[in-house]
This record gives sequence, C-alpha cells and structure tokens, in this order.
Amino acid sequence: MNPEIWFTEKYGNDAGLTFKVKNILTTQQSTYQRLDIIETYQYGKVMLLDGLVMLTEKDEFVYHEMITAPAVMSLKSRKKALIIGGGDGGTARELTKYDFEKIIEVEIDDVVVENSKKFLDFTACGYNDEHVEVIIGDGIEFVKNTNEKFDLVIIDSTDPFGAAEGLFSGQFYANVHKILNDDGIVVAQAENPYYSPDWFLKSRKNMQ
Repeated sequence: MNPEIWFTEKYGNDAGLTFKVKNILTTQQSTYQRLDIIETYQYGKVMLLDGLVMLTEKDEFVYHEMITAPAVMSLKSRKKALIIGGGDGGTARELTKYDFEKIIEVEIDDVVVENSKKFLDFTACGYNDEHVEVIIGDGIEFVKNTNEKFDLVIIDSTDPFGAAEGLFSGQFYANVHKILNDDGIVVAQAENPYYSPDWFLKSRKNMQ
C-alpha cells in the first residue's frame, strides 16, 4: 500500500495551505529555482516554485482575471502589452481575450515556460495566439534597455526573492514608467498584505 503524500505551504507559524497529492508530474531544478508540478485531489494540477504555490488548476482564474481585466477595461488604447514573468501563460491567455495588436512576455526561466506548455495547457494555451511573443530573458534588463512603448505593463512575478527581488525595486518601477505610453497602466503582483505586510508596503513605497 502506497503511503499518502501531503504538501503544505506554511504562512508564518500559524497558518498554511495543504493538499493531498495524487501524483507528482515533474520535479526539475532550473538555473533560477526548483519547479514542481503536482496533481492533487481537490485542486487539480498545482505548480510550485521553490516550494511555494504559484497556481492551482481550480482557482488560477481568480488571480489571472484580476491582474488583467480591471486594467484592460480602463485603458484608452489597447495596442501593445508587456508581461514581465508569468511563465505559466495565464496572464497572456487573459490578454488574448482582448484586441491587443501585440503582447510581449519576458520570462527569465525557460523551464517554467516549457513545463507549463507540457503540463498546464489550461494556462499555457495563451502561447498559441499569434499576437503573443515570448522572450526568454531578464525582465529587468528588458525594461531598462527597450525602446518600445506600451499601453499596459503587467509585472506577474514570483515572490520577492532570488531573481525576482529586483522586480520590486524603486529603480525597476521607474524604468517601467519610462516605457509607458501617456495613458498607460501598470499592474504588479505585490505580495500578500495579510501574510507579508512589510513587502506589500515596501512595494507600494517603491512605486511612488
């Protein structure tokens, strides 16, 4: 008889998110992080990066719709959008529902993109759209060096550690501001205000 496997991501010392694991689909170590994709009984497929939950099949739509739809509905122009991060493809998928002429995604980790295409077709389907261009590279450097202007910039980053830490800095936000069109909008994943209030407030301060 196979033993039960459970996964828990702790939120501090007093709370956590726990899944009973049905199957481990893949475990890989990229240049930047460890990636695990597991199949659970209640939440379907779950992607983990360095042991932290990035998405679940059951409720990823909540995050991806909210990081895109309110901003898109507020735009005066929908010609060009930029996604920094978002290697699972969910943000790109949502933007393809609108009439953007060009959507560029800059993701630093090709292992995330390729395994999302292989195991997470419900989000990675966005990569099949002809308007989406995926660049494997450093989003910080792209924003710093590009001459392009965008109507919408979405910073769909992981938590502010390792390669993603610079995506929460004041200098990065200043560079993002430079590549926005006059009526452009920026949306950023800025941590959980309940469990990571210090990072949330720091991100807010750096944006000002």
